[in-house]
Amino acid sequence: MADTDYVAIHRLVVENLWRVDRCPDRVPELWAEDAEIRSEGNLVCTGRTAIRAIVEKHQPPEYMRHAYLNLRLEADGPDHVNGTALEVVFHPGPDGNEKESSLGLLVGDITHRFVRTREGWQIAFSDFRKRHASNWTSWANLAEYMERG
Repeated sequence: MADTDYVAIHRLVVENLWRVDRCPDRVPELWAEDAEIRSEGNLVCTGRTAIRAIVEKHQPPEYMRHAYLNLRLEADGPDHVNGTALEVVFHPGPDGNEKESSLGLLVGDITHRFVRTREGWQIAFSDFRKRHASNWTSWANLAEYMERG
């Protein structure tokens, strides 16, 4: 894979997470038209329209932040790249003070497939596999929040 492609995909990943945390309505344009999102191997949605609907329903609270660690990319031909990373979702600690304490609320492995399109590199596939979730009370509150939509 060319260095320019490697840098472009890293920028795409960073931009995607930045938008998830700050302007989720702009997330879908980074994904391929027929993109697929999975969680624990189970299909969550397919296509940009479905991604937009999920983003509108599940906007994260302002104090939540997402981060990728150890992003590894491997070319699969000239127009496809597979990637793996560790995703961490940070949330205020049990005291509820988001400025003073933070916990890794959710930690998991994420697998991506990136595709080169006319618009440049886009995310074509994502599958998140949970490895650890905090067990303090705010986790239950977040689960409720996600269920409520």
